[in-house]
Amino acid sequence: MKFAFITTMGVLPWAGSEELWHGAAYSLLHQRHQVYSYYPRARGWAKPLDQLKEAGGVIHPYGIGASSMEKFWFKLKQRFPLVPATAKIGTNHRDWRESDLVVISQGACIDGLDWLERIHNAGKHYVILCQANMECMWPDDHVVERMIRVYSAAKAVCFVSAENERLFRVQTGYEGANTSVVWNPLQPETPRGPMPWPDNHEPWRMAMVGRIEPFAKGQDLMLEVLSMDKWRARNLRVTLYGKGPWEKTARKIIKQRKMENVQFGGYATLREIWSENHMLALPSRHEGMSLAMLEAMWLGRPVVATAVAGAISEIEDGSTGFLASAASVDLWDHAMEEAWTKRNSWAIMGQAAAVRIRNRMNGDPVQQFTAMLNSLAK
Repeated sequence: MKFAFITTMGVLPWAGSEELWHGAAYSLLHQRHQVYSYYPRARGWAKPLDQLKEAGGVIHPYGIGASSMEKFWFKLKQRFPLVPATAKIGTNHRDWRESDLVVISQGACIDGLDWLERIHNAGKHYVILCQANMECMWPDDHVVERMIRVYSAAKAVCFVSAENERLFRVQTGYEGANTSVVWNPLQPETPRGPMPWPDNHEPWRMAMVGRIEPFAKGQDLMLEVLSMDKWRARNLRVTLYGKGPWEKTARKIIKQRKMENVQFGGYATLREIWSENHMLALPSRHEGMSLAMLEAMWLGRPVVATAVAGAISEIEDGSTGFLASAASVDLWDHAMEEAWTKRNSWAIMGQAAAVRIRNRMNGDPVQQFTAMLNSLAK
């Protein structure tokens, strides 16, 4: 059979939200199916695409080019899909038209709408995979009508968290029965068992893992809280791992405020991160199913997070982590206080988190998703 995978996520060349479709595409190639993959030209080539190409997959770029202005408009539309497009989808490759099933992997619930309408109008079978959703990006009546038309005709609509499906139904009034919740996979290099607990508590250490971009990840909330005198006086250090479009500004703020309790870790392996740190901090404004959260829990670390998307279903407040009820400075400070008060229980909470996530992630998410695609393509 022939499968086409189209990713519409264009903020970064690659992120954890790409792992599910990529893993399924690779698995289908090894089952000797034909696989075509499409990625946004403006974001550039990502190394994991090499793996698909080497396995026999066909890779196509699409969309606008790589001028600085085109990149700006492309990223603006990816983040705010209601912004008018400056160019059409722009691919002459017709492989998706010959496929038995097309999979659209979206960053949010709207950013694949142009593709979905094109595929729907061509009469193709398709599956929608939504990796995130957010209250700050609300579709108007006209967009809702377009969304319901293409969502209701999909063979399946998959969300990576039940909360994001709930929010989608509130945003659109969708009543379709073709939705389901699927799991995102762990990275292949994730250790199979929990990692040993760091013995040294001088200082206590939290990790923030992910792109440095407050719009999604909320690093500004952490900086505001750690700027408070009470937190400066505590034996706590927070390390920001990763890169992103706000890193320079974050460094400037930390220097201006003379914050010695925050540092940058750049890119690091999971073993490097979790051999040093006791807890994951995730003050996100929106998420799907955070890969950083899954990895931390899997490796035996508790999580303090805002109550968005997957954190709501996976973190048991006070047992496997702590939840801030919304992304605000006051509420994040409150959640951090709760965590700090129980810091001597973090190791036990990490053990509970590892047990919980293994019970919840029952099976291999990639193989489960692949099996679903095989059944829908027949």
